[in-house]
Parts: sequence; structure tokens; C-alpha cells
Amino acid sequence: MIRAGVAALALTLLAGCASVNLKPAFEGVRTTVAERTGQEASWARTPPEAAAIEERVTALLKDELTPERAVQVALINNPGLQATFEEVGISQADLAQAGLVENPELSGFVRFPSEGGGRNTELSFVLNVFDS
Repeated sequence: MIRAGVAALALTLLAGCASVNLKPAFEGVRTTVAERTGQEASWARTPPEAAAIEERVTALLKDELTPERAVQVALINNPGLQATFEEVGISQADLAQAGLVENPELSGFVRFPSEGGGRNTELSFVLNVFDS
């Protein structure tokens, strides 16, 4: 019975873990860049995305380099710009973190008397709801 309660509590706590979807923040940046430059910005967050960008840069550089192609290569292959996109993601994660309460604390112990008697079990769950 106690094990089932502890398992249910653990699953509930894990379900409350927050994750941040970074796509909306970058989509806003991508839209603004497209409106202002007519070019597409790309953010390489995973190795497959980086490989796709590398292939695109190779394709853009096969032919004569025009100003439009140079801008496109700079928007999708500039390490400084990729770092700025990462900072946008970090800022969004910081914003999400600021809206969360701190993690609860769960503790417990079991005492076994040295002479006869039953065991004494204690569990405590502390959640700071006044955290700002």
C-alpha cells in the first residue's frame, strides 16, 4: 500500500516537470528576419539540422556568389548568429523557470525500537507555495 502511494506521488512529481518549447521564440525571429531581408534564417540545434544547413550552404556556393546568396549563407552558417539564437532559447528557458515554484522536498525515515514494539514510520512533503 505504501509502495503504491510512493509510486503515485513520484509519477505525479515527474509529470509536473517543465520543459520549454524553443520553437515559438525562434519562429518569431525567423519571421522577422524573413520580413526584413527576404531571406530565411536557420537554427542548427541537432546534428541532422547542422548537416542539412551544411548541404544547403554547399548548394548555395556551387554557383556564382551573388549578394542574395551571400546574405543567405551568412544567415544560416554564421556561428555568431547561431550563438545569438541559442541565447534567445536560454532567455526563453529563464523566463519559463521564473514562473515555476521551487521543487518540493520529500523525506522520510523508519525507526525500529531495540526492544519489542512496532516500527515508527514518518514521511514529510514540503512545498514552498510562497516562493516568488
